[in-house]
Amino acid sequence: MTISDGFKKLSLGELFSKLHDSIVSFVKELGETIEANRSISQADIQTLRNFIRDRLERKEDTVENEKLLKLLNLFATEKVVLEILKEDADEWLEFLEAIREYVDEGKIELSDRERKEIDKLTNDISKYLRK
Repeated sequence: MTISDGFKKLSLGELFSKLHDSIVSFVKELGETIEANRSISQADIQTLRNFIRDRLERKEDTVENEKLLKLLNLFATEKVVLEILKEDADEWLEFLEAIREYVDEGKIELSDRERKEIDKLTNDISKYLRK
C-alpha cells in the first residue's frame, strides 16, 4: 500500500490535519534554517571566496582551501535554494487561503471541525512565514 492509498481512506478533516502538521513542520524548520543562515551574507561569502582563491593562486594550503571553497559554494547555493523554498511555502499559504475562501463562500460543505482545521492550518503557516 502506498502513502497515497492511505490518504484516500482519510476524511477531509484528517487530510487537512495531516497536511497541516506536514506543512507547519516544514515551514518551521525552513524558517529556522533561513534565520540561522542570515547571519552570513552573500557579500561575506564572496569575500571569503576571494581570499581562498588568492591563497590557491599562491599555492598555499591548497587541499584545505579547495575544500573550503567547495563548502562556501555549497553554502551559497543552499542559501538561494532555501529562499526559493520559502517563496514556495508562501505560495502554499496562498493556496490554503484560497481553499479557506472557497469554503467560506459556501461552495463546498464542510463540518465545523473541518473549517476550524483549515483556519488553523492557514493561520499557523502564516505565522511562520511572516516572521
